[in-house]
Amino acid sequence: MRQRRRTPASAPADPVRRRLLAALALGPSMMSKALAEDRYPIGPIRLVIPWPPGGIVDVQGRMLAEKLRRALGQPVVIDNRPGAAGTIGIALGARARPDGYTLTLASSSNLVIAPLVEPDVGYDPIKDLAPITQFVDSPVVLLVNPRLGVDTFPALVQLAKSRPGQLMFGSNGTGGLVHIAGEVIQKAAGIEMLHVPYKGSPQTQLALLGNEVQVSVDFPATCSKLVQAGKLKALLFTGDARARVLPDVPTVKELGYPDLQMRGWAGIVAPTGTPPQIIERLHREIARIVHSPELTEYLLANGQRPVGSTPAQFAAFIATEKTKWARYVRLAGVGRDR
Repeated sequence: MRQRRRTPASAPADPVRRRLLAALALGPSMMSKALAEDRYPIGPIRLVIPWPPGGIVDVQGRMLAEKLRRALGQPVVIDNRPGAAGTIGIALGARARPDGYTLTLASSSNLVIAPLVEPDVGYDPIKDLAPITQFVDSPVVLLVNPRLGVDTFPALVQLAKSRPGQLMFGSNGTGGLVHIAGEVIQKAAGIEMLHVPYKGSPQTQLALLGNEVQVSVDFPATCSKLVQAGKLKALLFTGDARARVLPDVPTVKELGYPDLQMRGWAGIVAPTGTPPQIIERLHREIARIVHSPELTEYLLANGQRPVGSTPAQFAAFIATEKTKWARYVRLAGVGRDR
């Protein structure tokens, strides 16, 4: 009698086949879901950027979107949703379908700082969003309009003390990194300026150039050329070493404020419930892009550091940043803990 050939029990099962068979056993809807995840992506991906066009986060997001388009073989469409220190865009991304087709470019301002300042931002950054990867971080620069007539941070402090509440400090929104960093620097130096919030970084920069405000904070990537051209003056850098792109600007440690090493950062998140295999696929592709020679050199040349962390590392980093910025928010005297 001819015997049936059997597959040895020790033969490894194909993981995709095993997952699809398991989904089929649960019904047609699960089968369809499993197929969609294995073929991801099969259509355009939306990248929500919670800031207006032209700022550092927008520029970084567009660079990443173009490289991700090549890696995934699908369009990555930019959706700028500015306002309320970036919380409007984050809330939109958090409410999207968790299928991997809506990603959000989050930053320290809207993922950590704003929820500390305002309890009801429309989302819970821990419960409603799944970290994919932090891809960059950067210290910030304190800037002044040249017409103010100061060339150093001690000179600014002296002027501000002689005119309390008269100098105007511009930010890209109440409760964001720029606002809190500015307030913390003022508290540390014992000075007081009038806060003037704008809708985004480009608007704040224009106001500073036009002398509507005299002081602001920005990232080296978006202000270094203006500083080099003499249109703005940079007085202080919050990094632990001087920025390559602004080598003449002293660090906070050099100026006697070692506790003010504040850094902004950006990363990609998805709505909670996005399938783990999609999260992992996106992490692999974005980390590879971030560490490519082209992007690494661009970031380093502009005073930034490429990261490319895993989802677990990014989640742990967010928790650490929440603790650190909670202290800064209290020091600034704003938000729920003031």
